[in-house]
Amino acid sequence: MSRRTAVEALAEATGSVNGQRDVHDTLAQLMNDCHDLLPAAGAGVLVASRPGVLDLLAATSHHTAQLELFQLQRETGPCPECIATGTAVTVIGAAQIRARWGTVGDAIVRAGFDAVHAFPIRWNDTTLGALNVFGSSPESDHPDTTLGQAFANLIGMLLVRRLDLDSDQISSRLRDVLQGRSVIEQAKGLLAYQRSIPADVAYEQLQQLAAERRQTLSTVAAGLIHDAQIR
Repeated sequence: MSRRTAVEALAEATGSVNGQRDVHDTLAQLMNDCHDLLPAAGAGVLVASRPGVLDLLAATSHHTAQLELFQLQRETGPCPECIATGTAVTVIGAAQIRARWGTVGDAIVRAGFDAVHAFPIRWNDTTLGALNVFGSSPESDHPDTTLGQAFANLIGMLLVRRLDLDSDQISSRLRDVLQGRSVIEQAKGLLAYQRSIPADVAYEQLQQLAAERRQTLSTVAAGLIHDAQIR
């Protein structure tokens, strides 16, 4: 089977924005496409669910998610900087990363990454969040930045969808999506515990269950949690 192309990925994601596909299914596919097509060694998304409050929305791996959460705790790093300024951030080289973000930069380098790129997720004049891309090889250190911004733009469209939302409605929409992600994270942790497998493998199996049952990630996750609670 031929490799999925950037055109195919963007076309599918655009169709999902206008359709009824579950937002988390589309986000999961977008993150996979970011990893494969930019290419990236890892990627994550932080969003501003309320003024001054950032939350983790998505990540390509548990390992990458931990780096995003560390940025939240320290209130610094490529994603927070990108969200604060509304402009793309690119830093290449271990020394430059450490110099720019201190302990966060050191954590990024110790995780095996030597390049970071952050693309703003915007809606009209509002910066909703940022797509953070990590590099660890000559190819992933220099991703297609035009494609990276296109993925960020699509994530913004996916989160908002409607054209007539005000700032309060946008914040409410983001909180709804984050609540859905919380359910998915709980189900991932449940599978990891029940099957004694790493969190990344549990998430892959959760996606497989959704595909096999022809249900959304949110529906499958809620069902797993419900079943565990009544046992």
